[in-house]
Amino acid sequence: MKNLLILLTLITLFACNSDDDNDETKLIGVYVDVGIDLTVINSDGEDLLNPNNPNHLDLDKIRVFYEIDGELQNMYDPNMNAPRMFWVVKHDHENFYRMKLTLNAKETESKPKTILQWDDGSRDTFETTFERTSNTLIKKKLWLNGEFLTEFDINRDTEPTFNFSK
Repeated sequence: MKNLLILLTLITLFACNSDDDNDETKLIGVYVDVGIDLTVINSDGEDLLNPNNPNHLDLDKIRVFYEIDGELQNMYDPNMNAPRMFWVVKHDHENFYRMKLTLNAKETESKPKTILQWDDGSRDTFETTFERTSNTLIKKKLWLNGEFLTEFDINRDTEPTFNFSK
């Protein structure tokens, strides 16, 4: 019995890997952060995501496309909570609604593109870079229509919300 206990202890010690022990950004578990928040207002300051606003956007006509291997793919998965890769929620501390958009994070692309097609057919293109490890996928930089918007910081208390005027 004593030999079995020693053998199990040795196996456990040799199975441990200390390569990442000094990595300050090491997270426990799996961490995925591939979404952004958008508010959409018109020139009068009206919230166009608010379903009570008579001028609100028609969410059923909004589409999200991911560019994968040079081709646009209309994203729709009826088995997901947000089948069109976005959902709208009322922000807890503000009177505005927010669109939560899931960005393309295809690992074969260096700057995956997400195209948001609004209800009027106009489009905005997001490009994102990501940090990838064995247990994380974190957005790092974001461009909108070719213009650099921001660099994300996992240590920041709050994430920016991007405002659109329609």
